Amino acid sequence: MILQASPQKPSTVLYAEWALWLWTTWTCLFGMYQTGTELPQQVQSLNEQLQGLATIEPKTMMQLAIVGYAVTGISLAWAIYEIGRRKHWPRSSLLWGFAIELVWMLFFPPHGLKEWLTDIPDIALQVIAIYWLYTSPAKEWFQV
Repeated sequence: MILQASPQKPSTVLYAEWALWLWTTWTCLFGMYQTGTELPQQVQSLNEQLQGLATIEPKTMMQLAIVGYAVTGISLAWAIYEIGRRKHWPRSSLLWGFAIELVWMLFFPPHGLKEWLTDIPDIALQVIAIYWLYTSPAKEWFQV
């Protein structure tokens, strides 16, 4: 029985993993920052609109948002780990998720310069990672 050695992971996959780690960090940390700065005002506005129907406590919404970002961070970390193990599903999921995000942005574009500027790292890091994962030599590495 001849065992064939697994091809070495291309540097572009390593670069993509780093881009995805930066993207995950940006998404989670900036999201939590926004939760702390903008969510209380949004909850107050929501409570005013729902007068008498329901009341949402800002603290509860903040806790739910933080848990959501923690779950997101853990899920993305798992996907990045699996990309490094040459799994196809996280690479495809990344591409599909990005496509859905672009469609979402077409229908609900960011409002104001601040939102556009904060979307730049999000979009740029995903584009870079997808490019590195879907071009040579990474493309061939995933096909082995």
